[in-house]
Amino acid sequence: MKVAYVEKIRNAEKAAMLAGISEDELIARAATALADKLEKNSDKGKILCVAGTGNNGSDVLEAACILHGRGIEADILAFGDPTNGYNAARREKAKELGLKFTTDPGGYSVVADGLFGVGLNREVEGEAKDLINKINACGAYVISADIPSGLCAESGYPLGAATEANETVSFVALKPGHLLGEGRNYCGKLSVADIGVKCEVVGSVTSEDEAKLPDRKPVSHKGNYGRVKIIGGSETMVGAPLMSYESAVTALRAGAGLVTLCVPRSLAPAYQARVTENTLRLMPDRAGKLVFDEPTINEIISDANAVVFGNGAGKSEDIAKIAVYIARNFSGTLVLDADALNSIAGRENELTGHKCKLILTPHVGEFNRLCGNDNEVSRLKNVITYAQKLDATVCYKSATTVITDGKNVRFNLTGTPALAKGGSGDVLAGIIGAFSCVMPAFNAAVAGCYHFGKAGERAAKRLGTVTSVLAGDVIIDLKYAK
Repeated sequence: MKVAYVEKIRNAEKAAMLAGISEDELIARAATALADKLEKNSDKGKILCVAGTGNNGSDVLEAACILHGRGIEADILAFGDPTNGYNAARREKAKELGLKFTTDPGGYSVVADGLFGVGLNREVEGEAKDLINKINACGAYVISADIPSGLCAESGYPLGAATEANETVSFVALKPGHLLGEGRNYCGKLSVADIGVKCEVVGSVTSEDEAKLPDRKPVSHKGNYGRVKIIGGSETMVGAPLMSYESAVTALRAGAGLVTLCVPRSLAPAYQARVTENTLRLMPDRAGKLVFDEPTINEIISDANAVVFGNGAGKSEDIAKIAVYIARNFSGTLVLDADALNSIAGRENELTGHKCKLILTPHVGEFNRLCGNDNEVSRLKNVITYAQKLDATVCYKSATTVITDGKNVRFNLTGTPALAKGGSGDVLAGIIGAFSCVMPAFNAAVAGCYHFGKAGERAAKRLGTVTSVLAGDVIIDLKYAK
């Protein structure tokens, strides 16, 4: 599924009309797609079409008329006085056909929501807010036209109140708000209706095909699959780099051929008894925290294909120095996560001109620290701009993870609330590090996010819970990913 900014969709619709497709025809096409969805759910009971005064209201009104022509009756709740001529004409059409108008959304089993559309940019208040709350409380199966009413089409956050849909039929393309912020809490099952408008897109939802890994040749050895160095750990967070190491080794059995775990020397006893299939490299430290030591770092990166840095390392000046030094002197792929990101926040300009292929994996809070001017409405553009600024691939982690190299954008929808647990990010960083040994950085990030989410889904299913899944459980289920 493709994703496009609202502005681009509006421009595409205008271009389509200039090319000879009337607005009446566009409304009819959108309404037909909505009517098809309503008809499929008509066995649930009585249908109500809630129409506002704008284009979404026109779509819903026309859908009610289409259903009438198919022998399926849908009542209409028309909200507000339309200034839109297309909307007003369809209200009259519905009345001429004898459709029933009501003011009460109660007592219906299916509700078509067309109260507000993608152009809403103000808080929902008064009677409109009351109506949305009544729709949410009525217990009906709700199908929203284009976007749930009240949901910001750019940020994905409700503007005071938003319809909680079971399904959303988007027209032309998905909007960022369907996927970002809290959008997926409100949209339900998403689908896109083709109404014959071609639009410039910002990106697309990651498909299974895009997440495929290269096949392994029958005659090969560990050197063909790369060497990953995992640098991290501190006296307060001993387990994080070990978790990342495990994910790199077990990620679909297509990860690194050799993994070296690089941790503070004073913490050696915590790792020596647990590290088995990889090698252990002890690094200079001070009070259990890594310190910058150029000869040691040069030795670590000299034969590496990928370096994953920051998991459990703690925030410090030394961590920032290590990150910058590796970025400038390493020709492989550098994955910066967790405390490496926190340590370079405010000084990312030192990464510009880096020699390595750079991947950053910030969650929402970490990205806010990196990008001081971040805000909900422009967040997607901010992530893309940030990737362009650093010439890096950025994985903006959330329920929908945005992966971009500044040119290409993918939205990853795999995953489960079970992954909302400490340690999950460490696993993902290790997976991406392993994948980057056998594919380009952007592809590795896309595939890594996709399969990480799938592994989380399998772990939750295997354990029968989304509450008690640990990062280690996700690692186990990486083995079974195809």
